[in-house]
Amino acid sequence: MNRAQRLEQIDWLLIAAGVALLCGWLIYYVYRRRDPLRPAPLRPNRLDWVAVLLAVCAWLLVAAAAMPFVQRVFNLSDDKEGELIAATAATGVAHLATVPLCLLIAGKQFRRGLRGFGLGRRRVTISVAWAAGGFLASWPLCAALLVVATRLIEWLAPTYPLETHGAIQALHQPDLAAACVVWIYLVAAALTPLAEEIFFRGLLQTGLVSLLRSRWGGVLLAGVIFGCVHHAQLQAVLPLTAFGICLGYVYEKSGSLTAVVLMHAMFNARTLLWDALLSG
Repeated sequence: MNRAQRLEQIDWLLIAAGVALLCGWLIYYVYRRRDPLRPAPLRPNRLDWVAVLLAVCAWLLVAAAAMPFVQRVFNLSDDKEGELIAATAATGVAHLATVPLCLLIAGKQFRRGLRGFGLGRRRVTISVAWAAGGFLASWPLCAALLVVATRLIEWLAPTYPLETHGAIQALHQPDLAAACVVWIYLVAAALTPLAEEIFFRGLLQTGLVSLLRSRWGGVLLAGVIFGCVHHAQLQAVLPLTAFGICLGYVYEKSGSLTAVVLMHAMFNARTLLWDALLSG
């Protein structure tokens, strides 16, 4: 049995475990006939949408400004491949710059500050358990929707190029400096989960829940926005929408932002690890 076959077996085990979790969740809540988010912890806040838009603008400005800086630091070319690597690396710089801003907003606008935001509310072991359970439950949904979306695109637009994620494309570029490789892995596995969950779940979803006066409405809309943001990989929009909804559910149910950051990191780490093992 070769490496690809072994990884495929592991994937099927992950899917089986996830299906079992999902079935158990459905049976439990259908039998009890109650909304699973009804007893979830509250996050009292006075979140200002101007502050949320400020965080978005800050991220966009830093990402644009960081492009030439990253190209000089890593000595990247000005061609398409060099710009792809620079854009991926610049994303990490933007994450580093805007995470403190988002935390400052949350600290001032959530009752009990960052603790009320979902950081430090629970023991690490509980957050890890939520993250692992959420990752396993979301994996069969994401895998199935990726297959469906890919087949649908191939049927409706056979010539449409199905792109892989920018970080994966960047890592496959030849003669990439070791420092750049390390930075891209750090961005994809750690900085992106941290920054995206602080914004999409912590700020955006919380704001939408208040705006719509519905927890499920906020979870679903934030998940759809999360999926659409990844439109560069069209086949990934549906599975990432489902993943965003799962992340939103875990955030609402557990009250822990740490849990969804870890859950997102597990998802990205699995993708990076599988790619590295299959490319090696």
